[in-house]
This record gives sequence, C-alpha cells and structure tokens, in this order.
Amino acid sequence: MPNNNRLQLVWAGLARNNRWSSYICQKDVDTFNRRMEGEGSEFYARGLGAFRTAFLTGLGKGQWEGAHGFGTKRKSVLPRFLYKATSRVFTDEGVMRYDIDVDAVACVNQLTAVFTKICGGHTPQSEQTVIESFVKTEKDMAECSIDYARLVKTYRNEGHDAVISSWTPLETVMTKASRLVRRVLAGADPREISPKHGSGVSACGTKVRDRYAAPRFVDKIDKIWPMSEYYYASPTAFCDGLDEYMQAPELDPCAKVLLVPKDARGPRLISCEPRETMWIQQGLMGLIYDTIEEHYLTRGRVNFTDQRFNQRASFYGSLRPNVAGRRAGTFAMSLPIPGSNGETAEAVDPDMHEYDFVTYQDLARRGYRFNIEPSTEEWDWQDKLSVRLAQTEMYLRGRDLHLDPRTPVAGKLATLDLKDASDKLRLDVVQRLFPPNWSDALTAARSSKTELPDGRVVDLVKHAPMGSACCFPVMALVIWSVLTAIAPKGAARHILVYGDDIVVPAFMTQAATEVLEAIGFTVNRDKSFSQGPFRESCGEEFVLGCRVTPVRLRHNLDDDAESLLAAMAFSNNLLDSPTLADSGWFIELLKEWYGAHNVPVLLRMRKKHVTWLSQAQLLQVGENFRDVTLSGVAFTDDPQSVSLPDGKDTKVHGVKSRANMPAYFRKMHRILVPVPRLEKYETGDWCHVLRSLLNKSDTGLGLDVVHNRIRFKRQWRFLD
Repeated sequence: MPNNNRLQLVWAGLARNNRWSSYICQKDVDTFNRRMEGEGSEFYARGLGAFRTAFLTGLGKGQWEGAHGFGTKRKSVLPRFLYKATSRVFTDEGVMRYDIDVDAVACVNQLTAVFTKICGGHTPQSEQTVIESFVKTEKDMAECSIDYARLVKTYRNEGHDAVISSWTPLETVMTKASRLVRRVLAGADPREISPKHGSGVSACGTKVRDRYAAPRFVDKIDKIWPMSEYYYASPTAFCDGLDEYMQAPELDPCAKVLLVPKDARGPRLISCEPRETMWIQQGLMGLIYDTIEEHYLTRGRVNFTDQRFNQRASFYGSLRPNVAGRRAGTFAMSLPIPGSNGETAEAVDPDMHEYDFVTYQDLARRGYRFNIEPSTEEWDWQDKLSVRLAQTEMYLRGRDLHLDPRTPVAGKLATLDLKDASDKLRLDVVQRLFPPNWSDALTAARSSKTELPDGRVVDLVKHAPMGSACCFPVMALVIWSVLTAIAPKGAARHILVYGDDIVVPAFMTQAATEVLEAIGFTVNRDKSFSQGPFRESCGEEFVLGCRVTPVRLRHNLDDDAESLLAAMAFSNNLLDSPTLADSGWFIELLKEWYGAHNVPVLLRMRKKHVTWLSQAQLLQVGENFRDVTLSGVAFTDDPQSVSLPDGKDTKVHGVKSRANMPAYFRKMHRILVPVPRLEKYETGDWCHVLRSLLNKSDTGLGLDVVHNRIRFKRQWRFLD
C-alpha cells in the first residue's frame, strides 16, 4: 500500500514553491489531504488525472468544460480546487484568457501530474479490464476490414506557394505510401542481420543464459534464416550439436501476454516472445533502426533513439503566431491594426509569413502605425513570459537543440497521440506497404497467436503486440509513410514520428486523423493538440514556448531500496526543472525518512566542476562523477545539505609514475551506490561462447543480473 502521509508531504512541498505562492491557498492543501485520506490512490491516480485532462483539453479548445468529481466555485464554472491558478488561465465563464499566466499553467500541470505515474496499486478488476480490452481489439480487427475505396483528404502543391486539398481514394494513398517504404528499405536485406536476445522475459520461460542453447525448429524461420547458420556460434558449434538439432521438436511460435506495473490506473499489457522468434526480431529491429535513421527521406523525421526532434517541434508548435519573438530585444504582442475592422497584421500583410513572429518595431518598419499604448499589466505579463521563454531556451540549448525564434513553423505544428497504437497495427496493412522480401521476413518472425494470463489462446490479427522488437520500428515507418503520402511537398519535412508520438503541420490535423483511423489506428484526442498554446510530445510539454513539463514520482515512498532510488531521481529532477529549481525541502524529507547517513548528497555540477565543501578543504568533483553515480546520489545547490563522508570513509589513493607522467595522489570516498543483485551459473558450453561474442557489454560469463533486484552498497569512488 502506498504511504499516503509521505505523498501528502510531497504535494504540500510542491504547492509551497516560491513561484506558486500566489496561486495556492491553504484550502487547496486541505482539500488534497482530505481526499487522499478518504480515497487514497483512486484520487491521485484518477481524480487528479481527470482534472489535468480537463485542464489541458481546455487549453486546446480555448474553453473550460469542467472536471468530473470537482465542485465549482460560486458564480463561476471553474473548480474550487486550484481556483486561483485556473482563474489565471480561464475566465469565470470558462473562456481561455489571451494573457495566459504560464506559471499558473505549470502550477496546475505539476500538482495534478506528480503522482499519476506511480507504479502499482491496480486491482484485479483493472487487470481483467486490460485483458478484455486486448481481446476485444483483436476481435474487432478480425471482423472489420479496411475500406480502400474510402475517400480521404490529401494535399498537393499548386503553383509556387498555393496548396490545395482534394479527396483521394485510400487505395491511392496506400500505393504512394508503399512506394515510400520501398525507397527507404531498398538498400536493406532482411537476411543480413545480427541476431541477438533481448533482456526481457521470454514466452518459454528460459533464463537469459539458457536462451543461447540449441533452438527448437521453426519451419517458417528456417526458410529465410537457416537455423544452422543463424543460431550457432560457428560451424564447429553446429556440428557438435548436430544430434540435438536433428532431434529438436518443431515449434509453432506462440507468444505469451503478461501484465506489468504501469501506474495506479492499471497495468500495462506486453507480449513475451519465444526465444527463437525473439532472436530474429532483435536482429531485424537493429537493421530497421539503422536503415531508417540513415536514409535521407527519414533521417531526422522517423526517430528511435533521439526524442529531441519531436520535443523541439512541440516547442515551436506551442508558440502563438500573434505573440512576437525577440528580434529587436523586446517581447510584444501584435495588436489589431487601427481602422482595419479587427484584422491583425498577420492577416493583411502580404509580405510577411502568416505565422511569423512580429514586434512593434517590425510592424513600424513595414509602415504600420499604432495609436494603442499597451497597459502596464500587459507589459508585465509580456516581460514575465519573456523571462520564462529565455529559461526554456537555455534549458533546450543545454540539450544541443538548435532554436531560432524567427522560424516560420512557429504555431503551425500540431502534436498527435495514438491510443493503443501497437495493438491496432494490422498485419494486412504491413503486408500491403512493405516490399515482398520484407513482408515475408516480418511475417515469418512474428508469433501468429498468443496466450493470455487466464490460459486462453488468441489468434493475432495485429502485426505484433507491444513487447515484440519489430513492433516499434514497423509502426513508426507505417505512420510516417501514410502521413507523408497525403502531405504536400513543403509540409512533408515537418512530419515527425517517434513511436506513437506524431508531429504534423497544423493544417493537416484533420486529414492526418482521418487517414490514420482509416487504416485502423485510434487518435487520442485528449492528448492531441493542434490549436491553443499547449503542445506535448515525447515527454516534453510547452505553453507559449515555455517548458511546463511536470516532474513525476514513479515509485511509492516506502522503505525499500527501489523507493529510495526513485526518490533521489525525483529530487534530481526537481533541481533540473526550470519551474521548480529547488529540492532542498525534499532532501530534508529524504533524510528524515531514510536516515541522513543513507542519503548521499552532493552539490550540483556547474559547467566543468562543482565544489564539494568540507570543513577543512574544497574538493572538486569532476564531470565523470555524475555519469557514474547519478542514480545513487541526490544533488543540491545548498552547501548546508551536503552529506560528507567521515574520516574512515575517506582515503588517499596513490598512483605510481609512468612514462612521461609523474606520480600523483587522489582521494577516494566510500558512498552508497545502487548495485544490482547478481546470480552465478556454470559456464563451458558453446551457448556461453555465443553469448559472450554478442554481448560485449554484458555482466560477464558466469554472472547474471537478477531482474528488479537492487540494493545499496557502500563502495569506494574517485570523485575528482
């Protein structure tokens, strides 16, 4: 059971953030505590989640439509809970304000999202609901076929600048998408793979070290990847195991569905593949990743290892077109042009891009005259927004993102999210889009059926459920090809796909939704944003160009090692957040709960070094330290919070002189470090040779990592 008292202290600490002091009153804290005591995980998992969904939906639609389970303020449609903050974003009539207070948005977003990702707490009823939803999705796909004669909206270029829309049969769109997929995969052969095993659970229940043994015979795999060549370390290894290979039973691959903790709202359903298909799927995944990320058509547009492309696009998309950039060192609104019947500069200036940033100076140079003097409140709001935008730019630049406030795509990009995307990618769609050699390979490497936790076996109509290594890259390529097929040439470069996180030009939102749903996907409209100032993609959230991504706690605050590890990660995320930037109060809570000697605290690294203050000297901590022990250390900006090792936990280590290098001495400190539990096993067979050849970064022969078993151990570390 979650420790609700600790969660209440965390929520109250966040609510007392100095930046949010004017948005939160004691009644809000009392309401939270009262409902936590009465409802428990139901409140922080679903109640606050419903409030947040209603709030973000209001930002997207420009109208507050109410949050289920929360009473409204008298003479207002806004809720009593967090009223001060929501009233800075919406009027009492529920209409979104033009001068949105970004800090108020960050406040509501943080306080309603902080506990939504805590694992566990779901009930048997929620588990059964997830299973039945999986079965229903499979049944619906089997009963419904795709109507390729259906008309969908497409766009094409007309002349130099004009883009016109037309209605095109889905068959034509799929043909164009198939050509795109063939161009991307033309230089890749699915037989030229480097197979390997994943770290997840297999359907056959074998341990990681036993998966490299002689495989069971799978006829459809052997036709494309001869098992005598692809499953053994060498021809000698195959000859030594020939008798076992000839006697191996023939296998009809059947996956196995498992429920794993996701959050308090319910578990996540994933598929475990047999070790024979997992071996090939991992190899195909690596080949598809490399091919797509290197091809000129998809490079930077379809991504698997770098989320920054989508995150940067969501930043640009959140910028309001009629909110100015900072070309001339100012931050201003483009007000309606006097005498133009309410038309704005963007609408009447033929020389200015429709969605360009403009300032008063820019408009003055274009011949516009302004007789309206902005009020003091407006300038205060603009200055405040300018500061938040500058903070976000600094944060993103630190992550090597190129930002240009004058970009013409600002305000023109929409973010789409798909619901249960991996479960709704049909096999027949994949076979229609992919070239024959790839279609045959993907079909041979998949499991045609799966076993449910209750023992039922379901035939799969989908290409592959979540858990299959081929699910993620194949789905991304399908989505990109279909959306690119309906887009005009100039807009295709703004289509970005990272799994089920999609970015498209805003004018294509309706067309993209229709074509994705036409081939079987479901667009989650509550998490898709094409209008308003809010955008979210790949875990980053922005409002008017300001980062409002909430910091989430992902584990209950119990007394075990996993809870302490998650708590210190939460503390470091608080410190890195431009909205919060203070974790001292939470570190004090950690010391109270887990003991000061069990919570290593160091000063945050700044540029090349950080200073670790001790009573007698200053110790410089090098850049390499954070990479080694970030998961086991809580960082702080307050020197008074630093936990210093005592005398017996500090020693001097001497390094002997080498050629052209003098001898020197370095200090070592013994601190708590999270380490996984290891299990020993016997070695000496060909399967262990194969494993060592393929997993150079593995723990080592004779040792296996025990899944989800972590402990803290005091170890000596160099900190300079």
